[in-house]
Amino acid sequence: MPTSVLSPVEIGDDGIARIKGSRIKVIHIARERLGGWTPEEIQAQHPHLSMSQIHAALSYY
Repeated sequence: MPTSVLSPVEIGDDGIARIKGSRIKVIHIARERLGGWTPEEIQAQHPHLSMSQIHAALSYY
């Protein structure tokens, strides 16, 4: 029996990946990480996001 996985990342009609329930693009989170920020620092800058949402965005990227 197939299982479904709920992801905090969604692809909009425009083809851009965003964190579900927010306007934050996955690429925005990825750029912050590539710029040297830790996931904890990213979360401090976006307190409305959970750590699981941040890690999901980074995993998706």
